[in-house]
Amino acid sequence: MLIRIVLIARSALVAIVVYPPTHASDTDNDRYFTCILVHGATGGGWDWKTFEQLLAEDNHVAYRPTLTGLGEKVHLASPETNLTTHINDIVNIVIFENLDDVVLVGHSYGGMVITGVMDRIPERVGHAIFLDAGRKSWVGDTHLGQWSQCSAHTS
Repeated sequence: MLIRIVLIARSALVAIVVYPPTHASDTDNDRYFTCILVHGATGGGWDWKTFEQLLAEDNHVAYRPTLTGLGEKVHLASPETNLTTHINDIVNIVIFENLDDVVLVGHSYGGMVITGVMDRIPERVGHAIFLDAGRKSWVGDTHLGQWSQCSAHTS
């Protein structure tokens, strides 16, 4: 499992470097960005620990929250915990941390979560990366149309 996570993390790092967000700084050839790393349905924020360390070595900022009701937050699970809850988890990080041009990285189920985040606060998202994840189009008539260019970069 650790090898898979490291491979996924390195794939995401390559994707971010190749397709940097709009706010990436080029002063003195130093690029930086802020990522929110969203795990799958059976994981937690710890899945991204190695990736966070790789990003920090290059002065990038990474948030790796565990979604409500999963992992170490399993005690918060209830029948009302659903995809909307998880979208709110990530939207609230962006809002309360006052983040802009964030890079959203969603693994597996996390792809559905970041799709909802992109719909809710598109003005705050600079880039989205889907790792072993589907991009859901169920959101309907929303801001997702502006994200069609992401299709070429999904995996």
